[in-house]
Amino acid sequence: MEKKNCVLGVLVILLSVVVLGLTGFIVYDKVLNKDAKEENNNTNDNVVETFDNIVIKNSEIKELYNYVQPSLKSNNVCLGYFYQNPYKNHTMDSKISLVLLNYAEKYEKTIDEKFLQKISESDRELVKNSSDYYVEPDIVKEGLKILFNIDIDKFDNKNYALWQYRDDANAFVNGSGGGNYSAKVVQQVIDYNELNDEINLTVVKAEILSSPQNIIGPSGETTKPAGIYRYVNNTNTLVISDNIENFEFSNDNISKFPQLKYVFKKNTNGKYYVSDIINLNFEEDYEKCN
Repeated sequence: MEKKNCVLGVLVILLSVVVLGLTGFIVYDKVLNKDAKEENNNTNDNVVETFDNIVIKNSEIKELYNYVQPSLKSNNVCLGYFYQNPYKNHTMDSKISLVLLNYAEKYEKTIDEKFLQKISESDRELVKNSSDYYVEPDIVKEGLKILFNIDIDKFDNKNYALWQYRDDANAFVNGSGGGNYSAKVVQQVIDYNELNDEINLTVVKAEILSSPQNIIGPSGETTKPAGIYRYVNNTNTLVISDNIENFEFSNDNISKFPQLKYVFKKNTNGKYYVSDIINLNFEEDYEKCN
């Protein structure tokens, strides 16, 4: 009898240990671990809000995006600044200009005496004094194919952005112009999607004027306040006027700024190219570009 009572006592003790263990686990999971999970979730939310974890995974797309981001090298918003001049409005000349500004830069060659001999004698001195580099037309053709899937046979004898095509030398020579844009332009990829034979990414842009700027308009001289703008050339697009030093994009503010959707598709050779760039908002900011 004593032996049976002893076994029963051991079973009761073991059962008590199991019950206590289960109770402890439930309390930990429901109460203590819940706090840890919530803290972890909050941390993840913060990462998403700054968009730092969005990466362009495809190397082709990364290279293309670097070449076709809105360019202000010419200080001309109508040329490469897709937020102000929708991509659908860009002509073939605009695309050639963008290739010259962004893609062909690393292929520039220095103008020397041998090259100058190709220039018409009447213009030779002008080119010598006003131009430093030239780009061969095959480079521009290559850029048009890689960036926009466009094939072209020849170029017109005229200006393209800061470059001029000269048929006497069969080359583009650089000219003067450009200048600094008055604001600092910041952009951030906020969405990236890989689909079948298509990749889309969405970008948001803001323009930061770090200090007030005096401007002369139809009504005389006025002061453009420092702040963060949709488009700094339009004072009505001021979005944020304080604490601009700590500005960063978040889920709370991206809807207040211009956004672009880049559409990359594959050509018949299986290579990605820029198929479209779609303005998603703020059509009222568009310039009337010819």
